[in-house]
Amino acid sequence: MAKRQKSHVKPTDLRGILQYIPKFRDRIFVISIDGAIVSDENFANLLLDFAVLRSLNIRVALVHGAASQIAALAAERGVEPSDLDGTEPVNAVTLELALTAANRLTHEILEGFTANGLRGVSTNAVTAHPRGIIDGIDYWYAGKAERIDLGHLEGLLAQGNIPVIPPLGFDREGNTYRVNSDDLAREVAVRLKATKLIYVTTRDGLIRNGEVIRQIPNGELDQILEHEPASLQPEQLAKARNSATACRAGISRVHLINGSVHEGLLAEVFSNTGIGTLVYANEYRQIRPAKKNDLSSILTLTKNAVEAEELMDRSLADIEANIAEYHLFEIDGNPVGCFFGRPFGRMAQTPVFPGGLLWGTGLSNYLPEGGAQIGLSNISAPPNALHLQHSPQLRTIHSLAVTTHVDRCGTVGWRGVVRRAVGRYVSTSSVRPARLPKRPGTQDLHGAAALNRAAQTPSFACDVPKTADSSAKAAALPD
Repeated sequence: MAKRQKSHVKPTDLRGILQYIPKFRDRIFVISIDGAIVSDENFANLLLDFAVLRSLNIRVALVHGAASQIAALAAERGVEPSDLDGTEPVNAVTLELALTAANRLTHEILEGFTANGLRGVSTNAVTAHPRGIIDGIDYWYAGKAERIDLGHLEGLLAQGNIPVIPPLGFDREGNTYRVNSDDLAREVAVRLKATKLIYVTTRDGLIRNGEVIRQIPNGELDQILEHEPASLQPEQLAKARNSATACRAGISRVHLINGSVHEGLLAEVFSNTGIGTLVYANEYRQIRPAKKNDLSSILTLTKNAVEAEELMDRSLADIEANIAEYHLFEIDGNPVGCFFGRPFGRMAQTPVFPGGLLWGTGLSNYLPEGGAQIGLSNISAPPNALHLQHSPQLRTIHSLAVTTHVDRCGTVGWRGVVRRAVGRYVSTSSVRPARLPKRPGTQDLHGAAALNRAAQTPSFACDVPKTADSSAKAAALPD
């Protein structure tokens, strides 16, 4: 059995979950579970995640695979299956294995639902037809979904049941066909107009060139599938293609997660960063001007920096009076960062995000229009750092990730973030904060002088010694 992993995200953070409840209430999630995950020791915990989703009035339909169980049953009986996942020709022996394995698995899932107070119903909602002969090869009992009985599934969901859909389909004569569960889950999600399609697998997400893809727009995934399919894991190609196809068909979010991660399903659904891969059809991350109904979000986002004396303590009335100069960074519609864009004297304020959150490409796309409001004359985005070209008095500050905020009447917020980011490249003992004038109109330009030095030696709104390699290292901060 796979070793149980733990999620680094805290899905039990009530405030984090609450922001999603109105968005997901009465929406449909289609969750596709590989057969190997049902046999994993973490499956019992995954069922608890299902219970949480149902308690929040999220409607769930479950599609399961059976490849792992077919392989085990074939070994037990001493036979060789012609196919495991429904994508290759399925002979009569393999179909019988699939029927036995799938039915056992459905029963096991229903037992787990019952033990957790959930109502599950095994369905025959899939009408299928044989794949037929492809390139001269008869696929026998391998089938393809032709019709999904929406009325049946929607009725079950409305009654609070979880439809359990095996990787089998039936034609009008009552014949049974083996259907690929990845394809089937996508078909069910599209027909039900689901909010999310979630593939629960044995991998941490889509893996490309050995690295997990965390977020990717479906258009970019289409390009990879067309031009660089070899960069993906061969066994993940079907899920990758189905993910991109689902997005094109109207499913805005497709997730691929590791089902052996404890509380992984909740961590993926109820956090901005998740644990696996997100394939998205529309803008997942954006920067936008703040509105009056964002006041509480701005207060929440700046609270820690205010308490650390990195930002001035602004009243709600002050923020509301200047709301047009605030901008929010959102992930999946949830504010996670903000910046204030008013010029201060000869220096423009630097837009930054609390916690070192950086989105170089999106910010460089956003600021050419909004940048004029905050005194930015030119923007360039090298591969590993985002450079903001200001006026001659403040030419370059490298990487928004290292500054918490530049306050127009206070200090450049640098504690903690600078230590985490700059400390990887230069000695933090030589880094000190650059201060802006305490009052408008004063001649104390110590901070301006420090920032001017950044024009020759890339610093981070603070002084960095001119070591032989400090400039090169600073310019190479990761995005």
